[in-house]
Amino acid sequence: MQEMKAYVIIGENDSGKSSVTRCLTGSGSSRIRPIATLSSNIRVYVHLSSLQEEKTAPAELEGKVKPEDCEAVIFSLRPGKARGYPDADTYLQYFIKKGWHIIRVACLGDSASRITTSLPEGVIDTFPEVTASETEPAMPANTVAAKVRAHFGWK
Repeated sequence: MQEMKAYVIIGENDSGKSSVTRCLTGSGSSRIRPIATLSSNIRVYVHLSSLQEEKTAPAELEGKVKPEDCEAVIFSLRPGKARGYPDADTYLQYFIKKGWHIIRVACLGDSASRITTSLPEGVIDTFPEVTASETEPAMPANTVAAKVRAHFGWK
């Protein structure tokens, strides 16, 4: 079993998942980045685009993330099925079965209501979407990222 810490951002198409990930990590592409947490610096594999939007199966991401190279991974998901790939719950359950520890999940908009995977209390939280909707104005990506950063326990 591959032990890996996972930080996940879940949101609908165009909710700002990639923008928030870029703000959190300073990464413009998928690669390993050092991240300062409240307790130490860790090496994190940053997967910039949503797995379903990039047509990446759970096993494919698992193959890219090597414990000898990094201690954690951040990736994003759409809550429902997209582009022929499974919903967020299927991905989360796959990674949990593989021994990954889902440390924190940040849901943009109302996507948390669609997540049924059993996670410990406090792991999942809801944040505003970055893009404007019919009822809500646009929220700056760095403002949302600051809130997600606190939830993740990152500096």
